[in-house]
Amino acid sequence: MILLLSVLSCNRKQKPNMAYGKAPNTNYLGSEYKGNYVWSAAMNLAWNHFRDQYIQEEVKLVPPDSLLKYNLFRLNNPPVGESDLDIASYYIGSGYGKSAQKRINKERKQKFPASTFPELDLQIDDEDVLCYAYFSKNLEYGKKFKKSGLMFMGEPVQGFSPNDYYTGEEDNLDGHYAMPARMHSNDVIRIIHYENDDKFILAIQLKDPSDQLFLAKGYPMTSPDVVVDSLRAMVTVLSEPSIVIGNGMDDLDYFVAPMLHLDIKNTYKDLLGKRIANENLNNYMIVAMEEWIKFRMDEKGIAPEADAYIDGAGAAGPPKQLVLDKPYWVIMKRYNSANPYFILGVRNSGLMKKYEHSRGR
Repeated sequence: MILLLSVLSCNRKQKPNMAYGKAPNTNYLGSEYKGNYVWSAAMNLAWNHFRDQYIQEEVKLVPPDSLLKYNLFRLNNPPVGESDLDIASYYIGSGYGKSAQKRINKERKQKFPASTFPELDLQIDDEDVLCYAYFSKNLEYGKKFKKSGLMFMGEPVQGFSPNDYYTGEEDNLDGHYAMPARMHSNDVIRIIHYENDDKFILAIQLKDPSDQLFLAKGYPMTSPDVVVDSLRAMVTVLSEPSIVIGNGMDDLDYFVAPMLHLDIKNTYKDLLGKRIANENLNNYMIVAMEEWIKFRMDEKGIAPEADAYIDGAGAAGPPKQLVLDKPYWVIMKRYNSANPYFILGVRNSGLMKKYEHSRGR
């Protein structure tokens, strides 16, 4: 029996890691949550480990069908690997039976004592293989933001904006965003690409510049392929994290974004019950393949957390309204990699909280 948890379960021979992704790809196998798109690197880490350490070739499952082939191709040709992450941000463990489960729980707790995920408590036998991957980031912005509000697709939602905006009122949600009454100094927002107020890519500089956060509005929302390819073309892989990318905002440009929160458990149902056709494990079956993703983005910072297992702007012109009031992408990656480790497609207000506006008079 095999358990994959951004945990996985399967066999025993070990071999050095196979080479992944000679060329960057967009083989993202994301999931849907309240109509929004979510993908993290955790399941790829678990699958990569399972493939390398137990199968030692591309994983083959039976019986085959078109959807299974589609999913397998993406898993066997992943868009991300361990080289795209910093070792402090993830844990991968595997082994047989309850002893492996106990060891994984201990090792993960030692490395990530503040983890919000519960310990594994799976009903497994001694011959079952468990592969588990855990990924976590807790990042602060380069400068502080303040709580704010905005209209997203016609709904008032909680948001955040730079601290040094002053409008004369607490907030303005009528769609006509007030300009700051003085020059702002918040250069933490960098403009990577700007066509108009409905199509742009921004970067928010983080306190630790080794990680990069991008917000992209106006790109197709069905899949991340187009926006990731565009980002790769616009943002080069850096040799040093201190290199500043993009251009700063002009004095009268305005930025506001929604606060986001998600907590999703995803099961890869299309792969459950499939048997391994590879020689190493041809009597094993995938009985569990799950991931759990938590994500928070507010005025304080951004914090993606997941586990998984297998049981440039031109000259200044009119003020830019950099307002994320329509569907947009959140993309995170390391400064020295072209491959994201987290992608969120915000299609609706399902990840947001309603803005309750009140003014004391």
